[in-house]
Amino acid sequence: LDQTQKTAIICKTRKEAELLSPYFPDFALVSNEKTTSPFFENNKILTTVFLSKGLEFDNVFIFNASQENFNSEIDRQILYVMVTMALHNVFVSYDTKLSKLIDTSTLNVE
Repeated sequence: LDQTQKTAIICKTRKEAELLSPYFPDFALVSNEKTTSPFFENNKILTTVFLSKGLEFDNVFIFNASQENFNSEIDRQILYVMVTMALHNVFVSYDTKLSKLIDTSTLNVE
């Protein structure tokens, strides 16, 4: 990925973002409404879907899009918000089984 592009790792919950943060030291953690300045100061952000709603990034990594984590109609809407934040690329991570809410037939899956 181009280092000048804005890249975000988006988690469903604050707990997920905080647990993931030590593994991505180059990403600024935004875990509450009082620490939003990293959105404007850094090219690499780790945050929640709630805190990043309305923003756009060149690249979005959706964390833990597993069936266990995303399986309701509300989760479908959350995934939609996550995907529409990406200007260029969306990357999806999951454990064991990808959420059925993600239609892989229309994606370039590797």
